[in-house]
Amino acid sequence: PDLTDMTEAQARNALDVAGFGVNVSYQENDSVTEGTVISWNPSGKQKPGATITVVIAKKSGKASVPGNLYGKSISAAVTALNNAGFYNIAFCDQSGNPVSGNENATVTGVSPTGKQSTDSTITLTVSISGSGTDSGDDSGTTN
Repeated sequence: PDLTDMTEAQARNALDVAGFGVNVSYQENDSVTEGTVISWNPSGKQKPGATITVVIAKKSGKASVPGNLYGKSISAAVTALNNAGFYNIAFCDQSGNPVSGNENATVTGVSPTGKQSTDSTITLTVSISGSGTDSGDDSGTTN
């Protein structure tokens, strides 16, 4: 039978009624509704009793890291990441040294970018204004 757009339960039932055995596997796919049939093999005419492998869509657990975080405050960037499904967030300075999520900091970098597992740690590189950590600011030298 044609299993297109069926749920797993519907596909199992259709194959059972048609006299086929069923083997189910799951594949990450964000473009198809979770729990629905992506494909089946073999297709076409088969002998009764043949086992048909049905591939069912499951969520990938991935999301896109927001691309508009540059120049945002820490709180705005964290909110945007949380809204996208990311909760493991780290902060570092321009040299890659870990820093706390200072409210006065501005995001200057994001790593990794693109589609990532929502379990990933997203590292925000931040520039902390008025921190006083650079003792050479008033020395007249240029950086």
